[in-house]
Amino acid sequence: DNLGVLLEEAADAVELIVADGLVAAQQRVHAP
Repeated sequence: DNLGVLLEEAADAVELIVADGLVAAQQRVHAP
């Protein structure tokens, strides 16, 4: 089912975006 594949790909993309956002936020918080 193409819909299932699209949902999985979208979930993976969202996870990457969220992870990048968390890393960027942590870097800003720890930056002098």
